[in-house]
Amino acid sequence: CDCYQFPVRVGDLVLLYSDGLVDNLHELEILEVIERVCANAQQHGKGPGALADPELLSRALARAAQVRSWDTSADSPFAAAARQQGQAFFGGKEDDIT
Repeated sequence: CDCYQFPVRVGDLVLLYSDGLVDNLHELEILEVIERVCANAQQHGKGPGALADPELLSRALARAAQVRSWDTSADSPFAAAARQQGQAFFGGKEDDIT
């Protein structure tokens, strides 16, 4: 078991996820999903700086990773890493994304 400690403040967003997310979505894509879901929360009466419902956010991230995993032409993080190792791999990586 690895243990990590990070200082956090009120309003910080802490994500815990498996490789199914980062094998299929680049960091900037994850941030785009977070920004979209948070913007939607702000537009629907929660006000500026409002955080999204954690369940809605986790579902949006899982769905984006799942959709990417089915895309055989996507330049996923997993595909990029495989190519760096000399493997001809393109697309997302199907995984147990729930």
